[in-house]
Amino acid sequence: KQYVNQLELLMEKTSSTISDLTNYTTIITVDDWGSKIILKGTSNVVGYHEQTDLLKIQAILKILEEKERLLALINRDLEHKIDIYIGHEMALKEMDGCSLAVSSFEKDGVSGRIAVLGPTRMDYDRVVSALEYVSDLLSH
Repeated sequence: KQYVNQLELLMEKTSSTISDLTNYTTIITVDDWGSKIILKGTSNVVGYHEQTDLLKIQAILKILEEKERLLALINRDLEHKIDIYIGHEMALKEMDGCSLAVSSFEKDGVSGRIAVLGPTRMDYDRVVSALEYVSDLLSH
């Protein structure tokens, strides 16, 4: 129980750190937690340059609340250390104009995913280096 609490605290801090570094939304899932999702930086969606339409922003925020759809999006089989899905590649029409970078981690039998959601013109170098750094840190 204490280990789970410490892990959850670590994931909360990790999510906040990545969100602060990138100014985008960070999503973390841990495989053994079922549908629990740690989500930080959702208010950053309002600042995505492409998203000036309030209905579009509302649709993105609604997806972030729908755990099953969010998990299906993040838990796809990764082909690389970090996979990036741009716009229609996410197969969610509400996410057109957005990009999602997804990375996985595994340590001591605990595995999960870290994802960053941003605009299609997000700072990919910054996002990828933040994800690489954190994934390596969590895995070691």
